[in-house]
Amino acid sequence: MFTTFLTVVLPLFNYLKIKMKTSVWFWIGITTAVLLITTVLATLDFSFSTIFFLTVTGQILLVYMVYRVLTDNYTTDKDFNDFYQDFPRNQ
Repeated sequence: MFTTFLTVVLPLFNYLKIKMKTSVWFWIGITTAVLLITTVLATLDFSFSTIFFLTVTGQILLVYMVYRVLTDNYTTDKDFNDFYQDFPRNQ
């Protein structure tokens, strides 16, 4: 079952990475949705295999999401002297 999962999921990730320039927020949303659905289905006493599959999928998505967030090409002109935007420091 796991090899079937890998043969389906890995090409899908490669397709999304090469063909589509997906943003980091897309992966954050997908990961959050999968983990929330897992929690709801576990509460509703779904089968163990379904919960296990969603849990493993959620963990893989979590690792991939963290990778995408950390390697995102994000720049800002802010520094530590700017402090928090919602609570400015008097200078």
